[in-house]
Amino acid sequence: MSNQNPIGIFDSGIGGLTVLKEVAQILPAEQIIYFADSARVPYGDKSKEEILDFVSQIIDFLLSKNVKAIVMACNTSSALAMPLFKEKLKIPILGMIHPAAREVLKITKNKRIGVMANPVTVKSKAYIQEISKYNHGALIYQASCPELVPLIEQNKLESLKLKEVLNEYLKPLLKENIDTLILACTHYPLIKEKVKEVVGEKIYLLDPAYFAAKELKEILKAKKQLNLQKKSPDKFFTTGNIEAFKLLAEYFLNDKLKFVKKVYF
Repeated sequence: MSNQNPIGIFDSGIGGLTVLKEVAQILPAEQIIYFADSARVPYGDKSKEEILDFVSQIIDFLLSKNVKAIVMACNTSSALAMPLFKEKLKIPILGMIHPAAREVLKITKNKRIGVMANPVTVKSKAYIQEISKYNHGALIYQASCPELVPLIEQNKLESLKLKEVLNEYLKPLLKENIDTLILACTHYPLIKEKVKEVVGEKIYLLDPAYFAAKELKEILKAKKQLNLQKKSPDKFFTTGNIEAFKLLAEYFLNDKLKFVKKVYF
């Protein structure tokens, strides 16, 4: 595997762009191939069987592009599919849950941790299980947030509806005296300031994307696969409407996309 091979990043939609930004900051010489499964977003209301099927298709696509590593920039996929594909693949693959679980215990002071996620991630209890591996005494409180991803994908970031559902989802967590809140969906950092308005400044908002990007660098460095040359332009693929994806992606990345292509499964 050449050092100059790209890194594959995928998500159910635009949320994984928060991971792309962190990877681009920490690994500026790497080319990234980003895949948004926008036609099937959100994953939070899909069955495990459906998600495994989606992930298998996307990973096969990324492997066809000769990626040297894959980032599962989707908490739902990370919760349900990571163990299976970690065993099957010959290249490194990492998700969002392990990096966040490892770091959150370094941040929390009172060991009372909140997790806001979509229903499938909450039901899987993946964050509870992973954090408990490192600290059996930590108390983890989850909030299922089914309406957030559709609102973000529709770019309704300033809507009254977004404010209403955030209050509804997060108030129960505040009653548990949490001091740290994991944004357990890669879409949620896009509304970080809105979340902060609800929970206040004293609660630390942990974005797993930064820690996943750091872990990716460690893995590639250990395998001597870091690209030290000037990178090729990033490439973007989506199963959804190209113009809609491009409009949102350019807004969130504050940059023009040079290569966007539609994929049909």
